[in-house]
Amino acid sequence: MHFSRRKFIGTALATGAVASTTAVPSLAAA
Repeated sequence: MHFSRRKFIGTALATGAVASTTAVPSLAAA
């Protein structure tokens, strides 16, 4: 249970980092 929750959190953080990295240039361009 613990390891999958950790993996989920890690995936969520990675997804959030990628989303913010892609969102910033898009907002700057707009």
